[in-house]
Amino acid sequence: MPVIIHVDHERRRVVGTATGTLEDRDLFTYQEKAGRYEGYDEIFDGTAVERLQDIHPATLMKLAGVAAATDTEKPAKLAIVATQDVHFGMGRMYESFRECAPNASRKLGIFHSREEAEQWLDANEE
Repeated sequence: MPVIIHVDHERRRVVGTATGTLEDRDLFTYQEKAGRYEGYDEIFDGTAVERLQDIHPATLMKLAGVAAATDTEKPAKLAIVATQDVHFGMGRMYESFRECAPNASRKLGIFHSREEAEQWLDANEE
């Protein structure tokens, strides 16, 4: 199922909500749309994802490269929310690939709840 995107311009935040079966192409479509908002923080909420289809380490590595290519010098964060252990683990794997991608500057965090993700995004960096 496609990821529904909401853009909060006042908070400079993109929120993607995925439900049902999440496919590899959904991730790339989401990245294409969310990447248009330079300097915006993001939440990718996968709490309602029931199943992953065609999402493998190679998929995540490719996605990390595509996503890092959209990073800018403006500081921004990406919070991934996943409640199922396997989805949380895939989020951690993506985080690792993203940190190693050339030109990557976005900070990532993986969380078990939307509330934790929101708190992390709202926290001021010292």
